[in-house]
Amino acid sequence: MFQKPIRRLSARRPQAIPYKSRLTFYYVYTLLVILVSASLSAYFFDKSLSGEIAVSNKRLLTQLRISTDAKLASLQSYVLENMVNSYQNNGAATFLAGKDPNDAYQILKAFTSLSLTSFGDFVDSAFIYRLADDTLISSREGVIFAAADPGNYSRNYFRSETLREALRQGAPVSWISPARNRSALDNKSMLSLVYAVPLFAPREDKNGLIVINIDEDKFVQTINSDNIDYGLYMFGPDNSVMVHLDGNGAVPPGNAGAIAEAAAGAEGFAKTNIGGAAVGVSWVTSALNGWKYVSYVPAEALNKQRNLALQLAIALVALFIPVSLLGLRVVAGRVNRPVRQMISSLTSRVREMEQVLADNYPLVRHKVLDDLVRGQGSDAGRELASQLRLAGIAFPYGRFAVCITELSDGDMAPLTAEQREYATIKTMEAIDALLQTRTIRAYSLTIGRNRVVTIVNAAGGDEIGAALRGWASGGGLPFGIAANAALSETADSPAQLGRLYEQAESYLVYRFMHGYGRLFESVAMEPLLAGEAKLPARRLEELAAPLLAGRTEEARVQLAAICGELEGGAFSYPYVQSVLMDIAALIDRQAAELQLGDGEFDKQRLLAGLRQGQSLEECRLWLEDNVTRFGERLAARIDAAADPLGVKITSFIVGHIDKDLSLQTVAEHFHLSPTYLSRMFKDIAGVNFSAFVTDQKLQRARQLLMADRKLKVTQVANQLGYYNLPYFSAIFKEKFGMTPMQLRKLDLE
Repeated sequence: MFQKPIRRLSARRPQAIPYKSRLTFYYVYTLLVILVSASLSAYFFDKSLSGEIAVSNKRLLTQLRISTDAKLASLQSYVLENMVNSYQNNGAATFLAGKDPNDAYQILKAFTSLSLTSFGDFVDSAFIYRLADDTLISSREGVIFAAADPGNYSRNYFRSETLREALRQGAPVSWISPARNRSALDNKSMLSLVYAVPLFAPREDKNGLIVINIDEDKFVQTINSDNIDYGLYMFGPDNSVMVHLDGNGAVPPGNAGAIAEAAAGAEGFAKTNIGGAAVGVSWVTSALNGWKYVSYVPAEALNKQRNLALQLAIALVALFIPVSLLGLRVVAGRVNRPVRQMISSLTSRVREMEQVLADNYPLVRHKVLDDLVRGQGSDAGRELASQLRLAGIAFPYGRFAVCITELSDGDMAPLTAEQREYATIKTMEAIDALLQTRTIRAYSLTIGRNRVVTIVNAAGGDEIGAALRGWASGGGLPFGIAANAALSETADSPAQLGRLYEQAESYLVYRFMHGYGRLFESVAMEPLLAGEAKLPARRLEELAAPLLAGRTEEARVQLAAICGELEGGAFSYPYVQSVLMDIAALIDRQAAELQLGDGEFDKQRLLAGLRQGQSLEECRLWLEDNVTRFGERLAARIDAAADPLGVKITSFIVGHIDKDLSLQTVAEHFHLSPTYLSRMFKDIAGVNFSAFVTDQKLQRARQLLMADRKLKVTQVANQLGYYNLPYFSAIFKEKFGMTPMQLRKLDLE
């Protein structure tokens, strides 16, 4: 049964199998597979590796940027609050606007109280530069006059050309790069933070600078706490080098401009050729000051693993498939291991930076909120959203407002620093708890020692005011502290928060009239800000009449009535201030007319007292006290004038005016001491003794000149005790507005 098939098989002629051709095809096929596989593997490996390194570098640079920005933001906030703003009341504004060299030493003393080194030893020194006389105050060298003098250069003083250039630019806040500073500071690599003051004045009105010098090397050590092993540049908005860290010498020196040119755009990663060297460049941009953080590494370091894979793949082309596969597996294991180690290291560093960010989360949140209310936040939608997300802030609703809660200075002053901090924190918690509802989001921060600023995001504006009404006057704050709340109008964009903050801040000055326990809303404030309400013109006249007549009690009643109307009416703050100044001017004018007080009621003194008043009530008490003393001085004048002895003394002087009268001779005639007579005479006549005698002599001279034309002017002068004719003519003209000869000529005409 099986014979036939076997025979047929055995009978078939064996055919030659093309082993060589098949083996060649197999090798060629294997070679192609290996080449294609190696090429695809190398391509995707390189792409994946570059992508992972680019993402890791970006995250690392972002964490470095946040940490560095936090340090610089803390420094800027400290300088702005303790040097730029507070010095306005401590003499810096007077120093910068004046030319008195003695002012410089007073400002220098204030430097000793600053603690700039609390931010780290990278803060080298601080300057205040006055443009008017080229004076520089340095916390390190002291006061330097004529800072532009070449004789100062050998002493490593700051050369003022760089400062003048910063003033010409006119920016309120700017930076001076180390390269620019080297032309001003010999052998020093300094980065300078510059405030051109007054901050918001036009460029031509700025009169000086406040400068914080940062040691570049120490600053690099501070931000390089993780021992970064790649190159790093920090470029300013104009691509000037602010900070440089050459971690691996990848780029020849002098190629910072090429690196800045390669880092185009806000952020990214690129491979390029710089100075004959292939490098990989990663960069991100800071929202704080517009700086660009750029890192660079040699391209060989990025492609080292890919090149190794390609070399091994080519070497294995001639091997058999099992050997090739085994070799490829070995190579893949060797290649992936260092990559995984590198990625693990980068991930570990990123986690460490994330922990740093978490530790500084309150500071980051405060900085973002502070930038928003001061109008310094980013206008770019994506960048703003990124900042808000980083700070844990969400604005789900369409309307925005700003609420400022101001705690009473009078209530806060007696408290200790710890108690003030506790009161501020409890106020923030109370406001957030009050406003955090289903349709409202509230985020609070402190500005100054007694203000809590709250950014409110809600579906509508009415519910914000409804939540706040009654709270300011309802109490509930620790230590019985009183407070005011000012609520701005609403807007539809967070970009308007800076304007809303300024609006709410302008409402708070009305505590001067209305005290604390109030809520100032935009609708209620509109008629006050319009400034249309005015007091009747007769109100000051009703005060002037009893004041001039010596009816002190009636004058005090009129003053209280005016202040009561100002407190209860819809008057603007500037108008109330103008009325108080008008009352001070009225007292000064009437005192001058009556020659009363000998400068006691001088207008400048009265205005100085008003400026010290923190409320309308304090200003009223100050003016009332001056009205009372005005009445006392006027009553004393009237009583003295009615004294019979006073009448005798004035009559004696008038009767003997052509004699040589002196305070001593008159005192001896009436058996009085000269000191007592001088004091008594001022009360009687309203002027001192010598002024009264001179006035009476000139009156007598005028009578003689007009009564007897034969008398010469010299004779009249000599008769009255004046032997210097030019002097006599001068005081005569000062009294009557003309010389004795002009008087006679006028009488003839």
